[in-house]
Amino acid sequence: MCKQAHRVGAGMEIAVSAQELERVRCDAEDIGDLEREEPGRKLQKSIPEATRRKVLVRDKHACSVPGCRSTRFLEVHHIKPRSEGGRHELWQLISLCDGHHVLLHEGVIAIRGTAPDHLVFELPLDSVGD
Repeated sequence: MCKQAHRVGAGMEIAVSAQELERVRCDAEDIGDLEREEPGRKLQKSIPEATRRKVLVRDKHACSVPGCRSTRFLEVHHIKPRSEGGRHELWQLISLCDGHHVLLHEGVIAIRGTAPDHLVFELPLDSVGD
């Protein structure tokens, strides 16, 4: 995998950052290579659909960040990144709105623990102002 991605819209193709690529790969559908035929290839989902539904139902179809009331544009996030061995276990997955998911992958907020009842939400020390 080349670890590069582009957004396509309004007739334009725009490269996305490594953080955005990592974020969208949390809860994505991989349609494959646009440049070559792949007969018989099935759509690949980063999280099995039944698992994704269970997480959303458990989290009441709302963002898991305390105080956030967002119920739209939800994405399922792996608390321990897949690149570090994170798996699709329910205690390891949470629902996040798009805004909080972006902040998490940009390092503005951090989330650790186990879902749903033992989560810790924090601001990294280097992001807190004087």
